[in-house]
Amino acid sequence: MNVSFKNGILSFIETILLILLPGILNYNKIYSLPIITLFILWFIWTWSEKEQCIFDQKSGSYDKYTFELIIIGIYFTQLVTIIDYYLKVYNFSIIIYCIGLLFWILGIIIRKVGICTLGKQFTAVIQVKENYILIDDGIYKYIRHPGYLGELISFLGTIIITKSIKGFFVYLIILLPIYYLRIINEEKMLTSNFGNHYKKYMKRSKKLLPFIF
Repeated sequence: MNVSFKNGILSFIETILLILLPGILNYNKIYSLPIITLFILWFIWTWSEKEQCIFDQKSGSYDKYTFELIIIGIYFTQLVTIIDYYLKVYNFSIIIYCIGLLFWILGIIIRKVGICTLGKQFTAVIQVKENYILIDDGIYKYIRHPGYLGELISFLGTIIITKSIKGFFVYLIILLPIYYLRIINEEKMLTSNFGNHYKKYMKRSKKLLPFIF
């Protein structure tokens, strides 16, 4: 079976389980615009991630299970948000919907720009292989982790589209700390490998938000 086709099938199944299965709580909302939109966006995101992510089991000690924690955090946050949408009284707002959609699109663009800038050096786990060089141009000139920023913006888009307060609290309390832990571990690894070059790069760039943080 073609790998891309297999990834598409797996992504489709994941999307059904995450977006549509909770619909048993309220069948009337399964065909609502927010759910249809999130189904399409989540399917595109999961498929593209499976296509682009490179996994290497020899990732060293710096990963420290943060990859697994991020996956759990992402799915848990999205699931809480979707369930909250199905259970609560939802008053649709085209303005809120469009803002959430823009967040999703912006997040995808930022992440893809970051991945494309890294090229073959991009991996899903925290590691630096032989002959890797420090990328500090393009979007990396301003922020050191555009991939993570893109994901966080997109997932916030789900919360905005569904207007989920519960999802937002989970996002703040669980997902953001997991990403921060991941960033700390990744920067320890990069400092260990690139030394003063990376320390100087850290001084002239920000983690996630240009000129701010």
